Amino acid sequence: MVFFEWCEQYSVGDDEIDEQHQNLFSFLNEYYDAMLKGRGKDVVDEIFAEMKAYAVYHFKSEEQKMAQVGYPDLEQHKKVHASFVGRIKELEEKKAAGDLLAAVNVAKFLNKWLVEHILGDDKKYSPYMAND
Repeated sequence: MVFFEWCEQYSVGDDEIDEQHQNLFSFLNEYYDAMLKGRGKDVVDEIFAEMKAYAVYHFKSEEQKMAQVGYPDLEQHKKVHASFVGRIKELEEKKAAGDLLAAVNVAKFLNKWLVEHILGDDKKYSPYMAND
């Protein structure tokens, strides 16, 4: 089942970053599908760990590109990324503590955050990427 579907509206004008965003959506879909199918806590946790690691890789890559093109709001963007990582840690702790809704809340949070982040924060650097 597709929880989140990529469309051109989410493009930031950089093929590498767009591909990374698409990979994040794939992880989110895999995570959501595993939850729906009851594939087990270990499988869901493994997908979540991979998704989290990939998000950190993506943030570093995105921030490096933004620095290369001289994006003026880079420091604010880094703060948004750090806030995301902090929120994920909170949700992960709730999940580990046995909060039964935490896994669902993670999926909902990620879906909402990715859409809002790409369409809001990431779109702001699109003009800079196009000139790279």
